[in-house]
Amino acid sequence: MCLINATLRWAAERDNVLLAKMLVSAGADPYDTDGGGRTSFNRAASNGLRVLALLTEMAFADTQTDCGCRRWPAYGVNTPSGAYGSTLITYAVKACRVDTVAAMMDAGADVRIVNGSGWSLLHCAAVMPGRADVIKSLLRVFRAQGHDDRLSALTTHVYETVYGGHKVIYAAGLTAADLCRARLAQDPACPQDLNDYLLYLS
Repeated sequence: MCLINATLRWAAERDNVLLAKMLVSAGADPYDTDGGGRTSFNRAASNGLRVLALLTEMAFADTQTDCGCRRWPAYGVNTPSGAYGSTLITYAVKACRVDTVAAMMDAGADVRIVNGSGWSLLHCAAVMPGRADVIKSLLRVFRAQGHDDRLSALTTHVYETVYGGHKVIYAAGLTAADLCRARLAQDPACPQDLNDYLLYLS
């Protein structure tokens, strides 16, 4: 089991969707951690966005299944996992469709979640491609539910990652808009739709 879980983390980091599907079907556990406490979700979070969406959607569907039939019964929609204590909606805002994010909210996902780096859902969405609809949805939800503190929340830790070979360092004390600017400044291959996010976030 250790080998199959390690292989799933490898596939997640390389965005190998076909292999990830095969491994989960064979019993691989996306919540299993490596020596640094990172799950397959964590390993996919920067460069494996198709696999991240796949695993997140499968895991969410599992939380909505009768307890006796679940693959991963220890994890509900709001159960933190991995090195940063993220929940499924943390990953969903990075990679899933806006309707999946909405379904998680309807199922009781906590939109106020902040991960171990002090990143809110808005922070997590702000540095990923194709997130305009998700960002606009989050802004509406935060305002409607009175979570104004999440609109201007600041990261609490320095966070380093690599996107397609380009290292990006996110400082502590940044808003979601600041994170956008940081990736745009440091990643020459940064998706240009991050420029559009600044229209909503600034």
